[in-house]
Amino acid sequence: MNTKYICENPIPIKYDDVGNFFGGGFAAVCLNGKWGVIDVEGKEVVPLKYDATGILIRGFAGLCSRGFVVVKCNDKCGLLDIAGKEVLPLMYDRIRFVSDNTVIVELNGRLSFINYNGEILASTEFEKSSISYDGLTRVCLNNKWGLFDKSGIVILPIKYDDIDLYTGNVFIVKLDGKYGFYDNTGKEIIPIKYDKVCPASNETLDLNRIHNLMRIKYKEKYGYIDTDSEGLNEVIPIKYDEIGYFYKGLARVKLDGKWGFISIKEINP
Repeated sequence: MNTKYICENPIPIKYDDVGNFFGGGFAAVCLNGKWGVIDVEGKEVVPLKYDATGILIRGFAGLCSRGFVVVKCNDKCGLLDIAGKEVLPLMYDRIRFVSDNTVIVELNGRLSFINYNGEILASTEFEKSSISYDGLTRVCLNNKWGLFDKSGIVILPIKYDDIDLYTGNVFIVKLDGKYGFYDNTGKEIIPIKYDKVCPASNETLDLNRIHNLMRIKYKEKYGYIDTDSEGLNEVIPIKYDEIGYFYKGLARVKLDGKWGFISIKEINP
């Protein structure tokens, strides 16, 4: 049995550009260089009067799960609800969603965490910032980095030379030329004392897909540690002059001027 279909145009084909429907049935549309939002019936829920120079979805806006819209006009950003009512005025340099309850706004060199009632939860000076997938925010000031949670609570103070996400809940931190590891609550996993850390970047290396292993250097010696364990777990002792990545369970090592290979196996308790 052949299924028959009827093609209709419930929303006129008149726009210069459109985004996909998302966020509960809304889409960004552009006409004569101005952007707005329509619903699935074609009704303009946010008027087409905003600039198309934004850096978010389709140059206009993003809809979070609660139906708020970031808009941009004359290089300033604001926040509307899906009915077009102003939540935050068009005055910010940038607005980013970090959770269903909080946005980050940037204005004149300050970064603030604000809820959808317009209340400032936390604020700090900053030069650069970046948001991880789970809403944690790295903030840089005077070339030092800190880490904040979704509500603006300080997880790691702005004092580190660098903070980099290693896994979903583990961060590599650098301080005074040394490296260590903290989790996403600010708890120290591995102390800041290592001279070098080398996360495996080659996904074909089978062992590093299985383990949260990190190749490290300490006092001119190399080894591997497990960053997924409680505290420091030297999977391979930090005693080798050089050590390579694992492939098919083997890694090359140098010890006392001689080269060879070592292996490692996962032991399940």
